Amino acid sequence: MVKNKLTFESENLVGDYISFNIQGLIDPELILNYLFQNFGFNYTIEKRINGKWKSESSNSARQNQFKVSFRQHEYILEAKSF
Repeated sequence: MVKNKLTFESENLVGDYISFNIQGLIDPELILNYLFQNFGFNYTIEKRINGKWKSESSNSARQNQFKVSFRQHEYILEAKSF
């Protein structure tokens, strides 16, 4: 059996927006590292601190031409909202 390497180009895919609604203790870097290593995406992880988005971490390679920005919302128990 021959394995194909799936890429956005080989599948004629164009992605403008990807959304994940993940609850629990899942590390977003697992998803982002997968996109970085397998599809050539640079990424940044941002968290909302005092009402402003702050970059927490990132990974990039010069040859990558795409970028993913992961914005992590945290649940505020007292306010019962994100």
